[in-house]
Amino acid sequence: IIYYHIDERAAHCAVSVGDSLYVWGGDQADLPEIHDSEEKRRITSNIQHFTPSTGQWITRGTTGTPPLGVIGYCCTAINDLLYYFGGYCGHDDCYHNSITQLDTISLQWTEIEPTDATRPVMRRGGGGMISFEHDGVHHLLMIGGRGSKPALQIPHYKYIELPSGRWRTNEHSMYNLSS
Repeated sequence: IIYYHIDERAAHCAVSVGDSLYVWGGDQADLPEIHDSEEKRRITSNIQHFTPSTGQWITRGTTGTPPLGVIGYCCTAINDLLYYFGGYCGHDDCYHNSITQLDTISLQWTEIEPTDATRPVMRRGGGGMISFEHDGVHHLLMIGGRGSKPALQIPHYKYIELPSGRWRTNEHSMYNLSS
């Protein structure tokens, strides 16, 4: 489907790969405010692809299982691969700490690290994410955000409980993609 605009949304990310821009998820009017459903999967199985040379947005279907943290996630790209971390599910206090990859060639989702409430990486959204290479190994670095009560408060980082019961942090989480 070709458009000259995309549907309105908030709390999403846009990431570039080559001469293309990709937008996925975010808070959308028709997104069910539940943990998971066929309707939610139908909506989140599409990604918006923009090519500046044509000025057109194209809705592309994906395969595999997209992340449940569709609002306020963070994202970065390495070559033709997009990496998504965390995000808010859209209901209650449901934040994630999963890492999911989307191949922009095959449009296949792959879960690299599932959400785990007991993992020391805080379940959160609204932070930042970069990728970098060190000694030939690619890494993801997720910085800060807001989310669920941390399973573990890591020394040297701050964790502040907000009046809403959610938590804010400056936690830095690094993931080695070769592991």
